[in-house]
Amino acid sequence: MDVVHALAELRPNAQWSVEGYEYSGIVWKDTEQTKPTEKEVIAKCKEIEARILPIYQRIEAYPPIKEQLDMLYWDKVNGTNHWQTMITEIKEKYPKLNEGQ
Repeated sequence: MDVVHALAELRPNAQWSVEGYEYSGIVWKDTEQTKPTEKEVIAKCKEIEARILPIYQRIEAYPPIKEQLDMLYWDKVNGTNHWQTMITEIKEKYPKLNEGQ
């Protein structure tokens, strides 16, 4: 659970600190904004995770740069487009937010 990012999105500019990684470790210091509930923080953490998971999946799906360069070389030599096809499939499987807009 990423409490820090959840708090930053739920209560921008609020004053707080976190000891550890759990809701119970939140020390609320803000006098202007109310501390979000544990339910709000958990929901926001799940939302953030859903947003960033495809990004990490995409990164993991790409082959190492050396392999990509070798693939590009052989595509050029053979007049093929295997690299472009592979990259397109990865991008379609794991789209970034707002990609193509």
